[in-house]
Amino acid sequence: MERALGFFVVFGVILIGALALVDRKAAAPEPSEANKPAVTEPSRTFAWRFETKEAEGELPPRSRVALITGGEVYDVGEYAGSCAEVPVDRLLPGEVAAVLCWWAGKGDEIAVFKEGERHVVKLGLQEESTAESDGFRGDFREYFTLD
Repeated sequence: MERALGFFVVFGVILIGALALVDRKAAAPEPSEANKPAVTEPSRTFAWRFETKEAEGELPPRSRVALITGGEVYDVGEYAGSCAEVPVDRLLPGEVAAVLCWWAGKGDEIAVFKEGERHVVKLGLQEESTAESDGFRGDFREYFTLD
């Protein structure tokens, strides 16, 4: 008998707690349109594809570069040497993605810059540092606009 009474007491406490929780949820007002969080568009992503061609006895090797973004593939040309994506911590101000194609101490940079509301693909130059001078990345010129 005591066991059954204990069961009903525990059951009653659980039932009262559950009813209070349901009542609290029912009483909570729906957020107004002004208080709803804004649905934000996911950040645009950029990926690169490289195809390096080495002709026998011919130097430098050549690399064809493609930019992939928004479900589209953009051919951005063929460059001397090997290409690699620039790590995020080495991007220049305004750059959101970049590739360096390198051969014998110099090369080309293909970069996507965010300018206001648009993304612009630009081509630039690079030179490695020497004992006499610092390295250089710059002289960008607009190649094409993505949006």
